[in-house]
Amino acid sequence: MTMKRRLIAFILAFASGFAPAPGFAQVSTTAIEEVATAGPFVANSKHMQRFFGQFKLDAADVMKPLTLIIHNGVGGTAGFNWIRVLIGGDMNVSNLKGAEEPTADLVFDESYIERHTVNVDLSGKVFQGINTLILEGTAPKGAVMSWVLQGPLTPEFAGINPTTARAGGRLTLSGKGFSLDPSENHVSIGGRDAQLLYASRNSLTVKVPDHIGNGEAEVVVTTNNVRSAPYAISIEKPIEAAPVPDSR
Repeated sequence: MTMKRRLIAFILAFASGFAPAPGFAQVSTTAIEEVATAGPFVANSKHMQRFFGQFKLDAADVMKPLTLIIHNGVGGTAGFNWIRVLIGGDMNVSNLKGAEEPTADLVFDESYIERHTVNVDLSGKVFQGINTLILEGTAPKGAVMSWVLQGPLTPEFAGINPTTARAGGRLTLSGKGFSLDPSENHVSIGGRDAQLLYASRNSLTVKVPDHIGNGEAEVVVTTNNVRSAPYAISIEKPIEAAPVPDSR
C-alpha cells in the first residue's frame, strides 16, 4: 500500500482573531507524486493567518524525500508576503488559543516573498504517525495561497521477464516508481546485488549475479531509499557443458 493511500489529511484554518478561513484538503488522484493538497486559503484581514494540516506516515514513509510546494497567489490574485512553516507531531490544534505558539520545528521563515512558488524540503523532518503542518503568514486582504505535499511513489512491480533465469542472465523489471538516474536504483536478487544495465521510470534491466544459488529468489528494488515489496523468481542451475568424447 502506498503512502498516498495511507495518508490522512485534513485542514483547520484560523485567520485574524483565529476564525476559520476557507480551505480544503484531499488525497490527490491526479498525479502519482502528490501526497495531499490543501487550499485555497484566503486572507480575510492584514493580520497573521494560521493554517493547520495533518497527515499520517508509517516507518517506511519517513525515509522518503518529501517536498511542500506552496502556491502563493493565483492568476492575478495577490499572495502572502510573509510565510512561516512549522512541522510537529500529533497535536490537538483546536486547543490552541489566541496567539499561543504551537510546539513544532521551524522549517521555513521568509519575509518579502515576491515569487509565486515556494518549495520547502521536509525530507528527514517528519515523524512516524501523525504529523501536524502549520503555515503562518501575513498578506493583504483577499490574498490567496494553497499547498501540495509531494513524495515519490513506492517502487512497484508489474512483472519480471523472464521469471525463470540463470546466473549471469538478464532480467527486465517493469512497473513504476523507478528513477531515470541509475545511481538512485538498487536491485537485489536473492540477497545479492544485481548490476543495473538500463533504467527508466517504468523499467529496469539487470544482470543476475554470477554466484547466485539455484531455487526461488526474491527480487527487491530500492529507489531513493524507498523499498519495493519482493517479487519471487526462479533461478535455474547453470547449463553444464556436455562431456567431450575421447577420440583415442
